[in-house]
Amino acid sequence: EGDEACDDGNDVDADACTNSCKMATCGDGIVWVGEEQCDDGPDNGPGKACNEMCQPGSCGDGELGPGETCDDGNDDNTDECAACQQATCGDGFTWAGEETCDDGNDVDTDDCTNACEPADCGDGVVWEDMEECDDGNDVDTDGCTNECLKPRRVIFVTNAKFTGNLGGLSGADEECALAADAVKLPNAGSFKAWLSNGSNWPAKRLDTAYSGMYVLTDGTVVAENGWADLTDGELLHPVDLSETKMKVNAAPWTNTKADGTSVGASHCESWTEEMMPQIVGAFGSTNATDARWTDAMGTSSCTGEFPLYCIEDL
Repeated sequence: EGDEACDDGNDVDADACTNSCKMATCGDGIVWVGEEQCDDGPDNGPGKACNEMCQPGSCGDGELGPGETCDDGNDDNTDECAACQQATCGDGFTWAGEETCDDGNDVDTDDCTNACEPADCGDGVVWEDMEECDDGNDVDTDGCTNECLKPRRVIFVTNAKFTGNLGGLSGADEECALAADAVKLPNAGSFKAWLSNGSNWPAKRLDTAYSGMYVLTDGTVVAENGWADLTDGELLHPVDLSETKMKVNAAPWTNTKADGTSVGASHCESWTEEMMPQIVGAFGSTNATDARWTDAMGTSSCTGEFPLYCIEDL
């Protein structure tokens, strides 16, 4: 009656006839059940949460909606607008022609770097579990090879045993070189004894700038990060293999502390004495991974026979 457009005799506001006795229509601010999905009244429109057809705005409708930085009207997430966000490295979508991978995270050490490039030896980023190092250059003779491996130098304990008369440090070095050469180890002539007298010791005699790995003759890693790691008082594995890869349980002559310096005067008269029982030499232990590997805090008469530690030193 009167100015009513309809009157359905109920108080349901969301059917075809609203409670103001007007015909339901898109834009009246009331969601007409079964006909409309949304209705924000005057706020309906292109790019709004509810469009002019009383349908929710959605990614891919070609209209820039709330929370969207772009909407190119397609469902292609490999172009410059992916999931209605401007394509960028790290969004989890590989932007065709711009990126070669995109794993959607900020982890730079997995198989897709933070530059959205596949991890590769030489990119300057260490690929976890795949590379030992990556210095981003093509120099094969520095601390990281062109295969992204750390250089390796061998350390072993001799099969042969010697009295304290080694012919001095030079004689001990010669024994190490001979042992390495007998089994055709690379750079056999560079091997030196891990041995100290009163005025000279490994920290003086060896390459302290080396940053690669020290390994046993079977490749087992003893120290991973060069001289500093070898001399920090904690090894990853005992130095217990000989040049022939035989397990050795012994106390090698050393007179050397874990830091590569001399223990003191326990050096068999600079490793030239074997006759006088009262003259002693200090030794290490092939069973130890702590400082005792080189300094077992014991001495023995120089008449005794013990092996030597030998270390590659290019």
